[in-house]
Amino acid sequence: IAGWGILSLLAFLAFDPYLWPHPIARLTRSIAFHQDFQDSRLVEMYSYPYWQPLRWLSAFAAYYDLGPASAFVLNVDTLIFVAALLGLPRLWRRQPFYFGWLIIGVLFLLMWTTKWPQYTAIVLAPLSMAAAAGVTTAWDLLRSAVNRRRQPSA
Repeated sequence: IAGWGILSLLAFLAFDPYLWPHPIARLTRSIAFHQDFQDSRLVEMYSYPYWQPLRWLSAFAAYYDLGPASAFVLNVDTLIFVAALLGLPRLWRRQPFYFGWLIIGVLFLLMWTTKWPQYTAIVLAPLSMAAAAGVTTAWDLLRSAVNRRRQPSA
């Protein structure tokens, strides 16, 4: 693991020529940019509420003008979000890594001051896994309900 870590650091430095002249100072400035940007006038101007990432995840098209793509009759984002909520218990049991990633990512998005829609990309993979678990859960519930109705009552 240490070898891979060293290799990744070397590749990072080799393929980022911006850092070459003054690596420590420029890396520090790059990292500080994100901290400073969240207090900028632009972020304050939008003043999204702390729950805005949940809005982006649950109904992106409703809060963002997608042009012709917003003509869809069905908002798939909402269905995926509801399926993900339904799938959280199954995700917790079967894939705790994705569950942790989703929870930590959503908490980070809620606490971070900058609420741009692209930031939600950090949780799209575990959200998709939760949605798949939710569809499986819904299918299992539907199948068991149908099977109960088919069984003759004694």
